[in-house]
Amino acid sequence: MSPPDEQAATRMGALVLYSIVLHSDQQPKTAELCIARGCQIALNLGIGRSGFDFSSIGADLVGMESLRRSWWELYTLDCYLSALHRRPSAMDHNIDACLPLPSWDKQYEGSGCDVNTPSLHTFERRMFMQNETLDFSPYSYRIEAARILARVLGVSLGDESHQDDVEAVDHAIAAWKLNTSDLSAHDSRLATHVSEMIFQAHLFVQSASILLHFPRSDLPMAVPTLRNISCAEGCERLVPTSNLHTAKAILASKDIADLVTLPYRLESHSPLLICGMALACMVQLAAASAHCQETVFYSLQHYQDRTALLLGALTTMGRKWRVARRSAHHLKAVANVVFAIAEPTGALENDSVHDSGIDMGGIPDNLSWFDLLSPTEFFDELQRFDNDCAVQAPLLPLTLT
Repeated sequence: MSPPDEQAATRMGALVLYSIVLHSDQQPKTAELCIARGCQIALNLGIGRSGFDFSSIGADLVGMESLRRSWWELYTLDCYLSALHRRPSAMDHNIDACLPLPSWDKQYEGSGCDVNTPSLHTFERRMFMQNETLDFSPYSYRIEAARILARVLGVSLGDESHQDDVEAVDHAIAAWKLNTSDLSAHDSRLATHVSEMIFQAHLFVQSASILLHFPRSDLPMAVPTLRNISCAEGCERLVPTSNLHTAKAILASKDIADLVTLPYRLESHSPLLICGMALACMVQLAAASAHCQETVFYSLQHYQDRTALLLGALTTMGRKWRVARRSAHHLKAVANVVFAIAEPTGALENDSVHDSGIDMGGIPDNLSWFDLLSPTEFFDELQRFDNDCAVQAPLLPLTLT
C-alpha cells in the first residue's frame, strides 16, 4: 500500500471510532457524515469489491487484520445505524462474499493472525455442512446479525413490502437464533465473563426482530412524549398487523432484558448496545399502555419490572453516554404516566388498543415511538412537559382517541 493509501486506511479506522462516539453523544447527523466519509474512503481503496485482496497492502499480518477489522466494523456500523434511523445505507451491501472475516482476538493480540480466515460465503453456508470443522470468530456472528438488520431496513423503507420478503427476514432471524443456540454471550465457567461480540450479536438480532415486528404489531405506535428518544426514527405502522407480530416484538424485548441481567458491568459494554435497550423499553411501555385497562395488576407488573430493569440499564450507561442519559430521562417520564394508570383513579373502560395514546396536554398526538427529532428543537417544550409530569403524573388518565 502506498503512503497515501495507508493514511487513508488509518483515517477510515479513525472515522469508525469517531462515529460511534458521536452517535453515543447524541449527534446522529454528524455520525452519519463520518460513516459516509469512511465508506467513501473504503470505496476509493477498493475494499469490498470483487477480487480485493487484503494481502495486497504489503503490510504484516497484524496490519492486514487491523484493516480487515476496520472495514468490517464500518460495514457493521452502517448496517446497524441505518436500520435504527430508517435511512438508506451509505455503503453498498452487495459486497464480495469471498472477503475474509476477522480472526479471533487471541490470534490478533498474539500477533498470530491467520491470513486464510474463512470468508463470508463460507460462514453463511456453515449451516448446510454436515461435518463442520471450521472455527469462526465471534465477529462473524456479529457481522451476520448486522446483515440481518440491513435486510430489515430493506422491507421497512418504502410504502409496501411483499409479505414473502417480510417472512424471509423473519425466517433469517429465527434461523440465526437456532443455529447459534449453543453460542451464549455468557461463559458459565467464568462467573463474570461475557463475550462482547456475541453479546452484541444477540442484541442486534433481537433489535432486528423488534424493528421488523413492532411496526406490524397491534401495539400502539404513538406515544407523544417519546418524540425525543434517540436511536430510531421515521417508523410508522405497517399494515396488515397481527397478534403474531405483537408476540414476536414483545418476546424480542424480553430477550434483550434477559441480556441485561448477565453478571457483567454494563459500563464495560459498547455504547452501541444502548439503542437496543431503548427499543426494548419502548416495546414494554407500548405493551403496558395497550393492556393498562386490564384490572389484573399481575399482568402490568411484568411490564413494569422489565421497564424498571431496562431503565436502570440506560441510567447506568447514561453516566458515560449522553444518548443513554437522554433516552432514560424521557422514557422515565413516559413510564411514570403509563404505570400510574394502574391506580384506581386511572382505570379505564374503553378497550381500544390500536388508537390508544397518552394525553400529554397539548403535545401533538401523532408522533411515533420511533420519532427522532433534534434535541434542541423541542427542548423547551419537552422540559415543560417533564416538569408537568413530575407533578401531575399520578392524576393523568390514558386518553383513547
